Amino acid sequence: MRGDLPIERAKLEGSPGLGIFARVVGRAAFVPTGTAKRFRSRLEEVLSAKAVEVSLYGSRLIGVFMAGNGEAVLLPSIVNPAEVEAVEESDLPTHVLDVRLTALGNVILANSYGAVVHPEFRDSELEQISRALGTPVRRGTIGGVGVVGSLAIATDRGVLASPDLTDEEARVIEDVLGVRVLRGTVNDGVRYVRTGMLANDHGALVGYPTTPLEIDVIAEALGLEP
Repeated sequence: MRGDLPIERAKLEGSPGLGIFARVVGRAAFVPTGTAKRFRSRLEEVLSAKAVEVSLYGSRLIGVFMAGNGEAVLLPSIVNPAEVEAVEESDLPTHVLDVRLTALGNVILANSYGAVVHPEFRDSELEQISRALGTPVRRGTIGGVGVVGSLAIATDRGVLASPDLTDEEARVIEDVLGVRVLRGTVNDGVRYVRTGMLANDHGALVGYPTTPLEIDVIAEALGLEP
């Protein structure tokens, strides 16, 4: 960890793109099947989360296909029953959504208070998401782009979003998710911040190229300061 901050640099699958291959939902940390024990142990220690090994759509891209908050896990209907059963080992309620946009991790930004989602979700799909998460849901963008789940990461303490976030977009996120939004990057300048990190209310793992300045901003944004 960096000083007293509950933030540590790491790599997964040989990559700094931690949020592509894994996903943290509350106190559950979903990682690809066969993930090294050393990484799982670090994840559990820093984030106080239980590591659960899964695959989704036959792939190791867990962070791409999974979304959720501390109350529920969301999966697209392209996953198979065995994969759903593995996710349910987390003991979190698991919901399979019948939606067109299947890369849920890229298009849903959520915490326990609300969710901002890609503008192309239909009204009926917003209702599915709202029921599953138990929160209000609103369409939104970051820098005019709909992949809000890639361009930002949210916990119940705060949101870190791409520097491309406009003031109006920030107001929408703060209104729906009920927490403050700060702008920043990860992995030495990457604006798709969720792809380069894993975080919850207890700590964060960030890609190994992440700079000390970026870590300071992440800590402030997500309320992880000592």
